[in-house]
Amino acid sequence: QALLRKPSRWSHSDMAAAPLVSSHEEVYRVVREKQLLSADELFDLARSRSADGDRRLFLYCAGASGKAKRNLQSTIDVIWASDAGLPGASASRESSHAAPLTAARLSELARLARRAPPMGAAEAAAAKAAPFVKTAWPKALDKITSLTKTLPQGEVGLLDHFRARAEWVIKPRGGTWRLRDFYEMLVVARGEASLAGAFPSLSDEGGISVPRTRSGWEAMLRQGVAEPPLPFAALSAEQLAEAVAEMRFTLSCGSLSWRPSRAAGEAWHQHGWIEEMPKDPEFENDTFQFVPFEERLVRLSARRHVEDHQLLAIFRVAAKLGHTVEQTVGFQVKRGCLVLDAGAKRGRFTTHKSVNTTFGAICAQASVAEGLGMLKDMDLTQRRGKKRGSPMLTSGRSSQARPVPALLAEALLALTAEASNKGELGDQKKQKTKSGVAKAKARAEGEGEGT
Repeated sequence: QALLRKPSRWSHSDMAAAPLVSSHEEVYRVVREKQLLSADELFDLARSRSADGDRRLFLYCAGASGKAKRNLQSTIDVIWASDAGLPGASASRESSHAAPLTAARLSELARLARRAPPMGAAEAAAAKAAPFVKTAWPKALDKITSLTKTLPQGEVGLLDHFRARAEWVIKPRGGTWRLRDFYEMLVVARGEASLAGAFPSLSDEGGISVPRTRSGWEAMLRQGVAEPPLPFAALSAEQLAEAVAEMRFTLSCGSLSWRPSRAAGEAWHQHGWIEEMPKDPEFENDTFQFVPFEERLVRLSARRHVEDHQLLAIFRVAAKLGHTVEQTVGFQVKRGCLVLDAGAKRGRFTTHKSVNTTFGAICAQASVAEGLGMLKDMDLTQRRGKKRGSPMLTSGRSSQARPVPALLAEALLALTAEASNKGELGDQKKQKTKSGVAKAKARAEGEGEGT
């Protein structure tokens, strides 16, 4: 009865107990074994099996109308992708990335990180962003609205995790995520004019802190979020340090917390971290070593009013380092333009995926390649107490999940609505009957008292 009431909230265990539809991994194996290249071929096979009495594949492929899903071809394209990002799929290309950094490479990175940004480089980037970036921005940030406007030249848009929400998920290069990868990201970020002077965040989850620009502070003053509400020129060094923007990692999804030692000094955020971070004993340790492929993701969120040109700059940094953006929440980047979601009804924000298919289908190739051996290794590591090995974000492998059949979900929702309407009508009739009896009884008692 619970499943009938809310079929859109079926859990993986519910679907596994009653396998009405094929899993992503089962569809992957069928496509590979049958050498299917188009959505029409897969849908024809699904209809043929359905005619023979096996409707699982048909329910996976069919939409609510009974026709093939619109993203069915995207699912097949992902299945046949030559490199799905599985570590080791292109070992020769990733060998240099997996190997520890040499002393010469560390010295070169330190030199690049110390380079002084040109005077006014961040301000120039902020001013240049508006006419070319054309940020689509909500007209009223205090109210949920779907109307947007293009910011004029020189005005900076601000993003955080409240009103103008911005979150994004990246897949790190080679499926590895080390303190060394974070270090390289900081170094490359300092080469961007919008991220000049970037340094590690001291938050518990870790992240990147970026100095505030004059244009960004003026935008904060206009929106009434600047503290203290003083002109930029009147801010002290301590107040400027408190006004930094942050792009934070997420706990249990790529968090890397790092703290400088006392030897780094009070000015560690300028150049001290450049020498201190490579000395960390965990510098080359892969935090994703015992994590399933589908959880080797790094989730970041904008905090403390990140400026729009800074967000676009961090996307360029990720591309330079070989990381790929899997999805964004609250915004999307189209041809170099930052388009912000105004926020749907009830405060919901749209999720934009890089590939128009389900996450389980994307992970199917890696799940088959890893097999059960990796899960056994993770369980053994967990028992030894070295690192948490069981999946954290899901109750099982994403590729083994069985999606809710759209065809059945629509039918069940219609039946549930019909039954609910009948129940409400029945309750209303009962209530009217009870009310009528009570009124008649009261009327009879009144007449009796009057006589």
